[in-house]
Amino acid sequence: MPAFRKPKSLNAARTMTAMGVLSIAMFAGITVLALITKVRIAENSCDLTGFAACATTPQRTVIAQIAAAVFGGDHNVFFYYIQATTALILILAANTAFNGFPLLGSILAQDRYMPRQLHTRGDRLTFSNGIIALAGVAGVLIVVFDGSTTRLIQLYIVGVFTSFTLCQAGMVRHWNRGRCRMRRARPSGCGSTALGSSTHSVRASLVWSWWS
Repeated sequence: MPAFRKPKSLNAARTMTAMGVLSIAMFAGITVLALITKVRIAENSCDLTGFAACATTPQRTVIAQIAAAVFGGDHNVFFYYIQATTALILILAANTAFNGFPLLGSILAQDRYMPRQLHTRGDRLTFSNGIIALAGVAGVLIVVFDGSTTRLIQLYIVGVFTSFTLCQAGMVRHWNRGRCRMRRARPSGCGSTALGSSTHSVRASLVWSWWS
């Protein structure tokens, strides 16, 4: 919100709408292309039919398989362009956490909801303790899960749904404190309920898959 021009709320809403439309369009497009090009992904590479070098060669991602099918192989310049673009997007996505969590941690630490060390700024005027803590947790997860994207993505799904649920629940409490309570709190309440149900379903399916 602070980075938007006035009217901030309107510009933020427009930006979120545009991002939502783009995300839906990209997801739908990738799904259609994956079905057309018959993309195959397996947790164990050797379960794939016709993948002879499964023991030594990692399987390609969905984006890589689609790019190879669309552009006629993995030696095309556009194939490498897609891979480089995907890598840059993932780097920016990872950087978002290191920008947002230290600031959130400092706010919570100021109210004594988290260790007060997270509220201390470092030599570069950043909340370095929060960055170090986040990097440490990320490193532990990589070691524990053997750097497996297939296993780590499940934690990511649970984390995303949980954070969205808490955000919507917080908005319900926020709107209940002011005027026009029901009219403004109702959408957030519906979103919180739906996301909470989805989170519970995802967690149940993950627990079932781990135990089975």
